[in-house]
Amino acid sequence: MFKSVKFKLTLILGGFVFFACGMIATVMWSLDAQKKDGLVINVAGRQRMLSQKFAKEVFDEIGIGNGEAGGTRSYEKTAQLFEITLKALDQGGGTYADLEMTQPIVLPPTTDAQTVAKLAQVNNSWEKMREAVAVAERNGSGLEEMRRLNLEVLTYMNQAVGLYEEMSTKKIARLKLFQLGFLAAIIGLTLCGILLLRKWIGSPLDHLTDGVKRIAAGNLATRVEVGAEDEIGQLGSAF
Repeated sequence: MFKSVKFKLTLILGGFVFFACGMIATVMWSLDAQKKDGLVINVAGRQRMLSQKFAKEVFDEIGIGNGEAGGTRSYEKTAQLFEITLKALDQGGGTYADLEMTQPIVLPPTTDAQTVAKLAQVNNSWEKMREAVAVAERNGSGLEEMRRLNLEVLTYMNQAVGLYEEMSTKKIARLKLFQLGFLAAIIGLTLCGILLLRKWIGSPLDHLTDGVKRIAAGNLATRVEVGAEDEIGQLGSAF
């Protein structure tokens, strides 16, 4: 069985299929990883906009007094989206793709220690910012502190986005190396397949063809030695 032509051809073709499937799987994984990374980077970038939106709404509704007395502050919804998203970025989980919070999405957890630490700084500054807003709600003071902390949140979030982009770039570089590795393996297997086909099939067929030609020329005493133990060898022994 292991010396048959069918087995040898199956072995070579199986190798091609294996590495081709591996390369396709790597490409699909790469595309999926880029899609997820793009989503995370976009959502993280949106956090910067949300912090600025929150600060503007606080100033408009408390500092200028455009909010409705006793009503729900519009900045509370902005704060809710910011906090849900920050938790999803850190620990993984659900948040929303839109500001109206009608399009749920799921983010993977952040595993890079440096990025996790940066998100913790964002959260710490955000909590202090919320405390400053609470003071402003009670007596109107604390808005300057809120502005300072908003710049802090924005700075830390900018740094976090940069770390996410750096991680994505490194991941893409690794995936490219995997793809090059599979491509090199396929090329190597192709060369090995050509050599093995020449050794297992091509050379025995050449010997068989030469022997048949000698017999056809009238040399009936010719022995056909093909040097193979497979179907081609059995055919040569029959002459």
